[in-house]
Amino acid sequence: YTPAGLVVVPSAPNEAQVEAARRARQAQAKPTIRDRLVQAGLYRAYSPAAFAIARLILALCPLGLALFVGLSGQAPLGVSLLIGGAVAGIGTLAPSFWLDHLKTARQKKPKRALPDALDVIVVCLEGGLSLTGAFTRVGQELMAAHPLLSMELRIVQREVQMGRSMGEALRQFAKRFDLEELRSLSAVISQAEKFGTSVVRAVVARYDTSRK
Repeated sequence: YTPAGLVVVPSAPNEAQVEAARRARQAQAKPTIRDRLVQAGLYRAYSPAAFAIARLILALCPLGLALFVGLSGQAPLGVSLLIGGAVAGIGTLAPSFWLDHLKTARQKKPKRALPDALDVIVVCLEGGLSLTGAFTRVGQELMAAHPLLSMELRIVQREVQMGRSMGEALRQFAKRFDLEELRSLSAVISQAEKFGTSVVRAVVARYDTSRK
């Protein structure tokens, strides 16, 4: 209602707005090359550039070799370029499959470690430690058995020290592995922080649910 008592009906979005919203959702959902490299465990700043160069080399080298073979008369030019193009196409796609393989192999480690980590976290929280202290303790206790999880929890701890909330730091942790289990844990803690409820109860409830 306006001050004059008139009802203002919101206008329906036009086709351009709907299409823009759809593209924005797709862009947000689609992981970038940087995201995929991180999920594969390649955290270096130069990893995207190295990946792009590798794909370029794997595409150009077969074409260059095919052109050389064709022009030197060792094989018909058309045939050599056709074979070179096919090999170049495979070379362009191969790094993406390699990233997917690394990501799948890497996801198995935190999946195996998460039940043990939740056990320790719940014990620490029920013993009176803060959530940050509990995660620090987990990183120390599981360093020998689950070194990857221990390293990632140290990253979470550093991000919290730099000013991020625990929920946001865990959300980034989940994004680095693209694991639903980690996303669920980060969502539980984020909701507890947002609404001021007991983080201990939220984590314990999540732990009990995961054990069923």
